[in-house]
Amino acid sequence: MITNTYYLHAPIDSNIFTTIHNLLKHTQQDKILSLTFFGTCIDQTYHTILHNIKQAVYTILSKKILITFIPEQTISSQELWVEVWEYNSDNTISISHETTNNIHYLYIKDQQSEMLCIEGIPSSSHFLSISQQSIDIFTKLESILYKHNFTIGDIVRQWNYIGNITGYHNNEQNYQIYNNSRTQFYQKTSWPYGYPAATGIGAQFNGLIISCIAFKSTNNKHKRIYPLNNPLQIAAHSYSKEVLIGSSTTSLKETPKFERAKLIDFANNIFCFISGTAAIRGEYSTHIQSPQKQTELTLDNIEYLISLENLQYNSCPDTSLKICNLRVYIKNRNHYQVIRKTVETRFPLIPAIYLFTDICREELLVEIEGICQLSQ
Repeated sequence: MITNTYYLHAPIDSNIFTTIHNLLKHTQQDKILSLTFFGTCIDQTYHTILHNIKQAVYTILSKKILITFIPEQTISSQELWVEVWEYNSDNTISISHETTNNIHYLYIKDQQSEMLCIEGIPSSSHFLSISQQSIDIFTKLESILYKHNFTIGDIVRQWNYIGNITGYHNNEQNYQIYNNSRTQFYQKTSWPYGYPAATGIGAQFNGLIISCIAFKSTNNKHKRIYPLNNPLQIAAHSYSKEVLIGSSTTSLKETPKFERAKLIDFANNIFCFISGTAAIRGEYSTHIQSPQKQTELTLDNIEYLISLENLQYNSCPDTSLKICNLRVYIKNRNHYQVIRKTVETRFPLIPAIYLFTDICREELLVEIEGICQLSQ
């Protein structure tokens, strides 16, 4: 499915069409599957910017594709960045573009499985509470899943961008409020293959955006979905109440419902979605004062997570994985150079984007996610 992932950036022109044209002229336009844009905005302009980006892309490509706009600070506020997913045509795969409630998604099918790739769903209003925004988005997401006979439990990868993630509403932390809402949504179904891989990260506005990939096998004789745990870390959904944020010991504090990674076998290829990963051992943050050591430990966690030893530990297929891309979230802009140098020393040839945003724990300075494929 995904055969190439990379990042591009261009100066922001007064005409958004010009900016998008300058970005897409460097792509194989007929092979684009999805575009995720990163740039700054304010609450009142988000939906206008998203609409203008979509119209520019649709005009330039003469077709509709998946488009997500994430309000994050990039290296320069005067640039727009984009993550490009490309694919090569395969006669064994059928891809149809569909729309529900003005949300675009791809329905992808091969002989043994089905997949839904859903673009970022923003809340209808950024002025609602995180709880209300969650209900709004989950309702829309659920309607798309059920339309194609998927269940909530078929979600294998989910991205959660939460404005003011460590801020508070009525004495409750926004991230904890979101975890409580997500748990309530997930309780509607069973999770035979574990929770999704996921990222829960800040965003530079007060809204909420969720995008996801759902996957199910139509051939019950062959297992195609594998959750990955990391023995170096306690599974996030098994955290103790001690590390969760709440106004009191009796307040509702649901755990973050995600696996450390999710591996799927689709269309004769292996894809591994690495969740947002940080310098956590067991369930506790480490190297609190050092961005370099936090980055090194985060990369150690990722490398072990996708190692052959850990794949075997999690009863996954014996395979070698290569990292295709990284999103690196940085809390403090002053730490950018040391974090980037540390990442590039370990993974010098991997496409990466560096974004400046709040992270779910105040003491964490960096969080990293990525996608892997079968190493050829």
